[in-house]
Amino acid sequence: KDNGISIINIDDNYCEYYKVGNYVTYGFNDSNYKITNFKLNSLGSYFEIMDYKINTRLIGKYNIYNAACTVIVLDILKYSKDKIENVMSRLLPPPGRMDIIKYNTNTIIIDYAHTPDAMENVIKTVKEINHNKIYIVFGCTGSRDRIKRPVMMQLALNNSDYVFVTSDDLHEEEFENIVHDMLEHNTYNHYLVEKDRGKAIKLAMSKMINDDILLILGKGHEEVIIVGNNKIPFNDKKEVLKLIQEKVEIN
Repeated sequence: KDNGISIINIDDNYCEYYKVGNYVTYGFNDSNYKITNFKLNSLGSYFEIMDYKINTRLIGKYNIYNAACTVIVLDILKYSKDKIENVMSRLLPPPGRMDIIKYNTNTIIIDYAHTPDAMENVIKTVKEINHNKIYIVFGCTGSRDRIKRPVMMQLALNNSDYVFVTSDDLHEEEFENIVHDMLEHNTYNHYLVEKDRGKAIKLAMSKMINDDILLILGKGHEEVIIVGNNKIPFNDKKEVLKLIQEKVEIN
């Protein structure tokens, strides 16, 4: 629009392409709205942009870019500083996307990541949070994408203290076949195979002591596990909250 304003991420390799007409820039590099003092913690993120001090439940740099862009839109629309800071502090991630649950001093994060790239990004993000040990619960989908199974397993083993291999959507494939593929050429032994996803989550939670992180990956917001033609009710977050209510014994 003739009176519109483009909001351009200065950190993007293609930013110059978009610098036409009226625009402002933002990012971690020098820009109109520079992001500074970025910090991650077990509850979310903190950053400053112009004179705004933003606390958010969102974690990960990609979320900071999104949050910063939102602040800029609200700033351009002349909302007050107090209103902007307040609304940003109340934003929550979509269900099953870097969904944070506190468990004593520990942090449990549920995410939909079910590809090597997504898993790598999630792990890279949580490693920036101060932590003791990292545990991972995940499985691979049946009847598809066999080639990614050992890749994801190695990613998990290379970047955690212990891995709990469990069921994802099996579809028409046997669980044992999926695990066989996941462990192809594996030389590590810091893992355990537990087909029952609820039991795997409980085992992982029972190992947490202080300032540990547990990643539960693959299902995110989904409400069922698909086995053949059956849809078995199961939700990672509901299972975690149930176990917390039951006061899982911590080793």
